[in-house]
Amino acid sequence: MQELRIGLLFNRQNTSRAKLIGYLNSASAVDIAMQRVREDHLLDNFNVTFITDFDDCDESLAMEATSSLLLDYNVDAIIGPTCDRPALTAAIIAAYFNIPIYPWGMVTTSNLAGAEIYATCISLMATTETVAESIVEIYRYYQWTEYGFISTDTDKCTYLRSDIQKASDRDNETYITVQYVLYDYSVESMRDIFSRMKNRTRVITICLPDELYTARRFMLAASDEKMINDEFVFVFLVTTGNGYDDVDDEGNVRKVWVDMNSPGDGRDEEARLAFEKTFFIITSMVNADEQLDFKQEVMERMKLPPYSCGAACNELEAADLASQLHDAVYLYMLTLNRSVEEFGLDQIRNGSMVVTLSEDSFDGESGRVVIDSTGQRCPIINFVNLNQSYEAQVVLQISICELDKNVTPVIAETSKVFHAYGGKTPPPVPICGFTGNNCPLNFVKDYLWIVVVGVVIIVIAVLAVLGALLVAYKQKKDEQERLNMAWQIPLLQLLKITNKAGIESQRSLQSGPSTTSTKITMESRTETNRFAFFLYMKEPIAAEKINVRPPLLREDMSYLRKMRDLQSDNLNRFIGMCIEGPIYYTCWRYCSRGSIKDVMTKTSITMDGFFIYCLVKDIVNGLFYIHKSFMGYHGYLTSSACLVDDRWQVKISAYGVPFLREIEKRTEEEQLYTAPEILRDSMNMVGSPEGDIYSLAILFSEMVARTSAWNLENRKEDADEIIFMVKKGGRQKLRPELECHESIEVNPALLALCRDCWEEEPRDRPDIATIKNLLRNMNHGRSDNLMDHVFNMLEQYATTLEEEVEERMKELTEEKKKSDLLLYRMLPKQVADKLKLGQSVQPETFECVTLFFSDVVSFTTLASKCTPLQVVTLLNELYTIFDSVIDEHDVYKVETIGDGYLCVSGLPFRNGTEHIKEICNMSIGLLRGLLPFRVPHLPTERVNIRIGVHTGSCVAGVVGLTMPRYCLFGDTVNTASRMESNGKAGQIHLSSDANDLLSMNYPQFRTESRGEVIVKGKGVMQTFWLVFTL
Repeated sequence: MQELRIGLLFNRQNTSRAKLIGYLNSASAVDIAMQRVREDHLLDNFNVTFITDFDDCDESLAMEATSSLLLDYNVDAIIGPTCDRPALTAAIIAAYFNIPIYPWGMVTTSNLAGAEIYATCISLMATTETVAESIVEIYRYYQWTEYGFISTDTDKCTYLRSDIQKASDRDNETYITVQYVLYDYSVESMRDIFSRMKNRTRVITICLPDELYTARRFMLAASDEKMINDEFVFVFLVTTGNGYDDVDDEGNVRKVWVDMNSPGDGRDEEARLAFEKTFFIITSMVNADEQLDFKQEVMERMKLPPYSCGAACNELEAADLASQLHDAVYLYMLTLNRSVEEFGLDQIRNGSMVVTLSEDSFDGESGRVVIDSTGQRCPIINFVNLNQSYEAQVVLQISICELDKNVTPVIAETSKVFHAYGGKTPPPVPICGFTGNNCPLNFVKDYLWIVVVGVVIIVIAVLAVLGALLVAYKQKKDEQERLNMAWQIPLLQLLKITNKAGIESQRSLQSGPSTTSTKITMESRTETNRFAFFLYMKEPIAAEKINVRPPLLREDMSYLRKMRDLQSDNLNRFIGMCIEGPIYYTCWRYCSRGSIKDVMTKTSITMDGFFIYCLVKDIVNGLFYIHKSFMGYHGYLTSSACLVDDRWQVKISAYGVPFLREIEKRTEEEQLYTAPEILRDSMNMVGSPEGDIYSLAILFSEMVARTSAWNLENRKEDADEIIFMVKKGGRQKLRPELECHESIEVNPALLALCRDCWEEEPRDRPDIATIKNLLRNMNHGRSDNLMDHVFNMLEQYATTLEEEVEERMKELTEEKKKSDLLLYRMLPKQVADKLKLGQSVQPETFECVTLFFSDVVSFTTLASKCTPLQVVTLLNELYTIFDSVIDEHDVYKVETIGDGYLCVSGLPFRNGTEHIKEICNMSIGLLRGLLPFRVPHLPTERVNIRIGVHTGSCVAGVVGLTMPRYCLFGDTVNTASRMESNGKAGQIHLSSDANDLLSMNYPQFRTESRGEVIVKGKGVMQTFWLVFTL
């Protein structure tokens, strides 16, 4: 037989929790579970031993008991503890030993879920996190978008308060408006909280201790505050039972609103009415009859060995949460049986493996037990209230398993769920607001006078309309005459624009000097044989010259009025007609980009197939509008008659006025676009819808080739010959060549459509509606906005430009870094930064700095043995060593003069008295750095230096504009130089000022007096040697 040891942790001393998790009324649930294990033939070859200990819901006792079970008894699993804080402590220890642990009872903290330090914990209770998530789901279901929260200072409510705040923060639909913590359970404290909450929320969520009598006290406090009405909803959170049934000290079941004290307070009826406005969120709810049988069996077994509680159990009722103890034992045995079947006996004590294998479900004494992949129970949360018979009813169920949340309405009818609220769901915010000052207006009360005034006005208006009808009939005729004259433009209102030199053309609007812009300004326009340009009402217009002056009939004036009223996105607006001058002018809105002909001749404009498609689409839309209008056809469609506005939208111009055009002779250019049947009919050359289709095909061939009509520049025939051959017709009809420009790729279907449009017989040509539908199908599912296409092209160019600028900026930044590095080598950083900003660097006095002077001993003799290039190489290698030593100290290198080397510490950054120490350390470092140094071309020669050090004041500043230098001035510089020149090779010569400062602040340095020395320019000076060891 395989031995299996299971540790049990109970609550024995804490009598306040005995009703829920007491040892004397729950321990035998282990035997009931083991009986089921044997009946299910789980682990038949195992001898199971239970070792019992008590933590009494105390963290320190839980730590001691858990350690004892694991170390002294070597248990394979632990069932317990039963309270939150002891469970957290025990779970950490169990995870360390990789032993599975099953907290039960009142353990609800969500901290145990998924944390690595509790990796071997399997929880049987719904955690506060799942309860918080269920609250959010319930309130979202009933559209309670805002709510208040009251909690006590118990462990359960503390954890829940934190989790419900997190759940509310994650949710975008519900939020907590106000929350309070109740430390005193007196009615006065409860009333105080309610008095502050009732003006800020209507849905109040309450977390209380597990004793239900506190809920009665809460509801009576709410009643005292006049909150028991159809506006307020009270939601309580409990662990077991149905929320509305409580058990007194004698084991009798009573309703929660009944006072269990003797004598009572006489407010049971008031409490009952108050509880009509309540809901309970219950985490564990099982069949009452099955639960009763289980509880009876628990107490009967407690009287038997090994418990033998005897008379002590007679007064007790089984613990409410003993069913979880049963389910914890059974779950562990079920999981262990699966582990043995799959892995044998090797993984019995592997807590992590047990957690993984715990993902299962079974019917337990605490209800349906479903464990997820993390070892946490997937609870079913019940939302309960009272029915009309004052019995508990489940109205909503929420199942939460890992990330899955399912809300199931058990009672869907709102009238049954909220029967105590008049059958309607209470809103989270009252209609009149929390203060009652925002009620909606009463229409009858507040607007009656408006209604009366409105009726009177309507009656008067009707009478006025009836009276006005007589006047309107007469005015209609007058208005008709006025509208017929509205198209007339006075000649004096046409303001001439100054002419400029340009190339004239018969029909094209292209003129003026060339420009890289695609727009043609009014100032660059030149009057042509066909067009003049004016300002009318401060707006630019193009006036087409009509060289004939026939008298205008009434029908002609009506025609002009209708033309002026035409509105279409692809039709150029007809402004009116000027008939006062020597010739007629038909005035049209000015389009700044000129005509299609102008656009095609500009090589600066990039065109592709989509560009051409959009232009053709606009022309077809304009023709479609013309053909469906009173005009019926255009008659003179050419590339010069198709204008382009600022938004790259084509607008057809030069339409209408047939009574004028039929008198004028078509120009040669216009005849190149004219259909053959119209050319043949010399008596009627005005036009037809079929003729417009032919002109459209010629225009299209011009656009795709980006040439003139019929490509006259590259044909052997001239315009007259082409017109004659088109007019003649025959079997070999003459048509333009459909050759696309090298930059344009056109849909072959569009080319085929073009060929259909210039068929010889008018009846063989498609009508404009067919052409429009075919064009739409060619671009099915894609945008056909030319402006968007142009913007996309510009965006692509801008993106490329941004990348190039970014690359140049990177290169500039790198070069700037190099320049700054070079500059910082020449000048101190703060000085260089000021100079870069264009700021002047003022000379600055430094009260106390230390200067260093050095000189190569017998440099002249040594230099005489070298070439100039070798001297430079020697000094470069020597000063490279010096520079590397300087980098290790707070010292600034001022300059080198030949073999002389000048440094200073204490400027431009002041460093207190540190400068004397830095100079002395640097001097010793230089002498040590020279020990291994050899002259490359004179290996037998040694280089030695003299060093002089002096401390005093000086002035520092930038001198010069070209190659500026940071220079030092003052007697201190001269004294330091004299210390060097009067020193000895390999020695550090200190002035008395430098020695005093060094000895006073840095006694670790040792100096010895040299005595009095006669110094040039200074007289007799007391100097010192710095003693050091190389």
